[in-house]
Amino acid sequence: MLYGLNGYHTSPILGELRQKGFNMLRIGAEPAIIDHVISNGFSPLVIARDADEVNAAGTHLAGVDVEFANEPDGSVDKHFEPAEYAALIPSFVEACHAAGATPWIGAISNLHHKSLAWFADMIQTSNESYVLPGDVGITVHRYPAGRSWDVPHPGFANRDAEIDAIRGIVGVRRIGCSEVGYHTAPQIVSKYLPRWYTWHWTDEQTAEQMWHEWRFWEAQDAAFCVQYQIIDGQTNTREDRFGISTVHEDGSFKAWKPIADSLQA
Repeated sequence: MLYGLNGYHTSPILGELRQKGFNMLRIGAEPAIIDHVISNGFSPLVIARDADEVNAAGTHLAGVDVEFANEPDGSVDKHFEPAEYAALIPSFVEACHAAGATPWIGAISNLHHKSLAWFADMIQTSNESYVLPGDVGITVHRYPAGRSWDVPHPGFANRDAEIDAIRGIVGVRRIGCSEVGYHTAPQIVSKYLPRWYTWHWTDEQTAEQMWHEWRFWEAQDAAFCVQYQIIDGQTNTREDRFGISTVHEDGSFKAWKPIADSLQA
């Protein structure tokens, strides 16, 4: 579960989250937050922007999974050119090993052809000068391509084919999905129609979609699958409606949504 967007939670809420079956929280590299997550019984998946952040966290990362950047092929955080990202992998991996952490690379924004092309270029460039150690895993993000969880991105016969594509690039390395989610905000029907032609998933429908998503990644033998995100924001827009819980006007926790129980349904 992605942790921190729209606020951090107190121990009682995290305890309920554990009871619902969640056991990993994806967070930034702040030592205090890493310790907080571990003390509440979760395994951290730490996002580090570079080797310096890994070195700064130091022993707090012992035994922890650490991911290099967030959607480096996109523009949400820092955009990297494939060669730029590849050049930084050795120092990132070295820093992880020094801290006793497990390194993960990739974190591409989706499993469509554009992101996969960026990733393939990056891996090829990296392999020209650096041999990835065996413990380096691969992370990907996956967001919907249609109105149902099983609709593949254009050019793929099915969801399995998307996974086959990433495995064709990295071989037998471990793969984890570090972001996936479904939101209830309005979505446009088509870019060719007026923007008031919209549709949306209901709370019950997002729960159903996520139920299938958990089981899909388990069938793919993924090391982990991280849902985006714990808590809704204040607006009925895309980024504020991925949560598994609602909020009061002051942003505090209000109630769990049906999707919060999708792991155990």
